Amino acid sequence: KAKECLKEKLDKKMLQPDCKQAVEEQIKFELQDIRINYRAFKACKPSIEKFCKELPKASGEVLNCLFSKMIDTPKEIGKMCRSILGTTMVMQSKDWKRNYRIRRSCKLHVQELCSDKAIDDPSTVINCLADNIKKIPKDTPESKNCRRGIFFAMQYQLQDGRSNMELAKKCKADNAKFCNDVNPGQ
Repeated sequence: KAKECLKEKLDKKMLQPDCKQAVEEQIKFELQDIRINYRAFKACKPSIEKFCKELPKASGEVLNCLFSKMIDTPKEIGKMCRSILGTTMVMQSKDWKRNYRIRRSCKLHVQELCSDKAIDDPSTVINCLADNIKKIPKDTPESKNCRRGIFFAMQYQLQDGRSNMELAKKCKADNAKFCNDVNPGQ
């Protein structure tokens, strides 16, 4: 519970620099291998066994598989797992480096196309990459994986507006005013 509390405080910019860095690293580690996050692993284990058991465990692919299933056929994913995945999507969207596939495959493209965003507001990097997707080549495995990661991230954003940080920031007041009765993920 303390770790979850610290994660919550991280995005509210309440942590000391050393603690912030440690929590950020923990988040990246958990998002790379779902087994590290006991709560998520326990809630999603039946779905992992059903849909993603053939995938390498520490590659971020299991989480991508679950996200994909949640987007395509949400009723096939357990309620608790869906809830945790929704929270995870939002967490990933707050900093592009938390998304294992984007961090691993798009680093060069971030530097080339979105370096100003990466420094000023890391939460808008995925939108920047999506805006520039035509400039990302299709001919290398890394670029193909980057493009696939951008596609998945954009799918998450369509699934749950909370994971589109640009939209969430620009519409925060209007969302509170007009959409306060809408549950997350609807």
